[in-house]
Amino acid sequence: MDCPFLKGGHGEAVPSSLLSFMQVRQPSVAAPGCMFTQELQVSPLMLPDAVPDSETVQGRTMLDELKGVVQEGFACVKLRKRSKAPVDPDWTSAPIPSYSQVRKWWESGFNIGVRLGKPSKLSDGLYLHVIDVDIRDPDDPEGAFEEAAAKLRELFIGVNWKRFPTVQSGSGGKSRHVYFSTQKPFRSQKIARSEETVFIDGKKSRRWEIELFGTGKQVAMPPSKHPSGGTYRWLNEPDWEFGIPLIDADLIEEVL
Repeated sequence: MDCPFLKGGHGEAVPSSLLSFMQVRQPSVAAPGCMFTQELQVSPLMLPDAVPDSETVQGRTMLDELKGVVQEGFACVKLRKRSKAPVDPDWTSAPIPSYSQVRKWWESGFNIGVRLGKPSKLSDGLYLHVIDVDIRDPDDPEGAFEEAAAKLRELFIGVNWKRFPTVQSGSGGKSRHVYFSTQKPFRSQKIARSEETVFIDGKKSRRWEIELFGTGKQVAMPPSKHPSGGTYRWLNEPDWEFGIPLIDADLIEEVL
């Protein structure tokens, strides 16, 4: 089914300039059948073992990308090489690093993460959070993703997930990190999970889970490397001109 948010009023394709304009911080209603983010594969950020300043993605260097998130207010954290684990055991209380520090980490081959909630107060005064959509069903990941996406739309009525910056894990598959901002910091909390279970390596697990990641959590950012060797990549990149889209704190409190 076509998604009306990617077409003009008469069904014509929306130009890229207007598509950027559509990402302003106003709630928009998702249309039935308009799945969030899975079709939007804009420009994966690759992380080779050594990245010279001249290496670019759509005209921007990798260091430009990292500089952008630091300037926006992302509280970056140094992660172990090819790992999701922070290097510093006291990372939750560590000072927020400057761009020059983050640059040194990157040039030394470390992964880069971002602390969520209170530490990441953005340039507009809002706080950065992530919706973690964890798809665990190895036999039917597409079906599990459809169920989780439907639940997300049910919980957050009126939110158009297609315009939110979204990351695919370096492990591949259907799991997603959906970035959003809100007026106050929240602590992490599980939001929903599937009723059905599956067995993974002999252990019972839910087919999918959805969790709000906030204060006390961090996530690996593109272009970090997953332990499997894959690369974290943006499926829908942030539009720094308009910032990270807002979900109103009152709505979040209703969901929690």
